[in-house]
Amino acid sequence: MNEDMQRLRESMDRLRCDLSATNQALCAMAAAMPPEQLQDVLTKMAKASAAKQATFEQIPTPTMRAAVKQMLESEDRLYQLLQGASKLFR
Repeated sequence: MNEDMQRLRESMDRLRCDLSATNQALCAMAAAMPPEQLQDVLTKMAKASAAKQATFEQIPTPTMRAAVKQMLESEDRLYQLLQGASKLFR
């Protein structure tokens, strides 16, 4: 069990690094997008997030639920970041 948790932590650390790089790339892309296209992206992200949240609620084990919750929170932060960027470019 301890080894499983360690592997999960390492995996989450790698995911955080990947998400950080992705956030930076997406911010650069958002800055270059026309406002209508950026709004379309935000709408699609919101719908996808709602679907993932519904799936999350069906995960049976607390450990997996915690890992998925961290990923969803990262996506939510990215969505908020892009929303903020869209307001700057209007």
